[in-house]
Amino acid sequence: MIKIVNVEVDTCSDCPYCHYDGYYDRSRDSGHDCSLGDFRIIDDYEWDNTNNPKRLSLTESGIPIPKICPLPDKNYTEAKV
Repeated sequence: MIKIVNVEVDTCSDCPYCHYDGYYDRSRDSGHDCSLGDFRIIDDYEWDNTNNPKRLSLTESGIPIPKICPLPDKNYTEAKV
C-alpha cells in the first residue's frame, strides 16, 4: 500500500513529522521531536519558561521551523495556477 502526504506547513506544529515525546529521550525534559530529522525541536522547559523571549511567538503561531529542518523549502518563484 502506498500513501502520499503533500502538505505545506509554516510551523512545526502543523507538520506531520512533529510529535510530542513525553519522555526524556533527547534532552533533560520532554518536548516536541522531529521524526524525519531525528532531533528535539523544543523541550517543555523552553516552551513553558515565562522568561523565554520566544515564548509568546511560540504559543501564538505554533513552533517555528528551525533552520535544520530536513524538508525542502517552497520555491516562491514557481508559477501559480
